[in-house]
Amino acid sequence: MKKKAGMKIKIWGARGSYPTPGSDFAYYGGNTSCVETRFGNRLLIFDAGSGIISLGKQIEEEQPKIKRILIFLSHTHHDHIIGLPFFKPLWMQNTRIDIFGPDLFDTNLSDIISTWFSSPLAAFFIEDVAAKITVHSINQWDNIILPPGAGDVVIVRKKLEYVTVGKEDAILSIHKNFSHPKGGSFSYSLKYMNKKFSYVTDTENYVGGDKKVCDFIQGSDLLFHDCQFTDEDYPSHQGFGHSSLGYVLAHTKKAAVKKLVLFHLNPEYGDEKIRAMETSAKAIIPEAEAAREGNFYSL
Repeated sequence: MKKKAGMKIKIWGARGSYPTPGSDFAYYGGNTSCVETRFGNRLLIFDAGSGIISLGKQIEEEQPKIKRILIFLSHTHHDHIIGLPFFKPLWMQNTRIDIFGPDLFDTNLSDIISTWFSSPLAAFFIEDVAAKITVHSINQWDNIILPPGAGDVVIVRKKLEYVTVGKEDAILSIHKNFSHPKGGSFSYSLKYMNKKFSYVTDTENYVGGDKKVCDFIQGSDLLFHDCQFTDEDYPSHQGFGHSSLGYVLAHTKKAAVKKLVLFHLNPEYGDEKIRAMETSAKAIIPEAEAAREGNFYSL
């Protein structure tokens, strides 16, 4: 992606639960969650599902241009970190990779990542890679300030009004979804140059809606929202930690979102069923579509 003012967002994986190869999934794609976001000299990646493998190959082709990569994990269920060991930038010297995400069950995020990169789960240890890896545990009350350039970010563990935020700084906010088993998941909202991109995955319906989610996504210019089930299929999957189409559409309208992308697509839904969901969504919200690998958005 060419560097221009504003945010550039690209989907590398939008499937939930597990990758789905095959012709029935060819149009929307079968890789699990991974979204690339660029602005200024920043490269942010939301989740490291199997889609991050192809993104890593793209980054490799851009070397030595990219020196700093920030990865923000919603949580550490396997479909959101399955691509990490195969991410090409791990083996690029003079590259810094910062991984941010939640601790789970009193287990430090750094320990979770180290376990994922150790025997018998992997063929190498995290200490073996060429890049410099730093893991940051964050919580739902943090705000992350990303100054211009590609330098260090600032994790703010107090209200933003008590902190000086520059005009060209980006701000990443966090919301914890407690509805996803086990341990919940993080949603992220990125504000940059008066534009707002929200990434809300692995969250489930609440009867009567979820005011906290609505407040978090309020006024988003672009929203990626978990939409794993049709309204007909949802009742038999209650408690799985994922949302239904009707719930997503109601929240999107209530929050005055400008554009909606249905995300974390059901791995059992082929292209035909996803297309039907997309058509139903457009009938309610014209600026709605299903996530598709390769789709690119500019804010």
